Amino acid sequence: MTVLTDTALWHCAHQRRCLELNRCVCGHDRRRDEDFDAQLRRAMEKHPNVGQPKEQTMKRHIGTKIVNAMPMTRGEYNEARGWTVPANEDPADAGYIVEYTDGGVPNTPTFAGYVSWSPKEQFENAYRETSGMSFGLAVEAIKKGMRVTREAWPRGVFVYHVPSASYPVQTGAAKAHFGEGSMVPYMAYLAIKRADDQVCMFAPGVDSILADDWQIVD
Repeated sequence: MTVLTDTALWHCAHQRRCLELNRCVCGHDRRRDEDFDAQLRRAMEKHPNVGQPKEQTMKRHIGTKIVNAMPMTRGEYNEARGWTVPANEDPADAGYIVEYTDGGVPNTPTFAGYVSWSPKEQFENAYRETSGMSFGLAVEAIKKGMRVTREAWPRGVFVYHVPSASYPVQTGAAKAHFGEGSMVPYMAYLAIKRADDQVCMFAPGVDSILADDWQIVD
């Protein structure tokens, strides 16, 4: 992806949009087009590999993030942001407006979090609704402090994360090792609140690990 330098972008009040399109499109506080193009050419000459694959330096990443999203075409998103769809993009492209609520400065007064637009295919390959998660996604939600359950389970049953902590020694076996009145260190574990309101350690079976009916408890 072409990267524009600060020098090439300092005159543009809407820098983020320019980065997305690799050119200045907003028309605000900008020099003449030929000045901008000249700065852009100098920036690219300084970095001849810009826009070229960099397999030797790029590392594979995987992300887990909880977002809010709803369907919105490319044209609708640009209209909501007060932008004009570039001539080489189709305003009818299906996609989603995505709101990130776990960090980042809000970039529009309409939403509390940072918003962007994602094409339909890329979004649906990366996200799924929190009412039909895999076990891996459920674990990520648990690690963020949320409670999760399965559609197949009775109402009121949920799993949650218990962080590592130390507790007063209780049993004779523990007292024999740690000593009377000592604190016993417990590692973090997953707990399950059962339908009878009893809590115990959760050790998932294969059916739960392979299930796709996990959901976050509000």
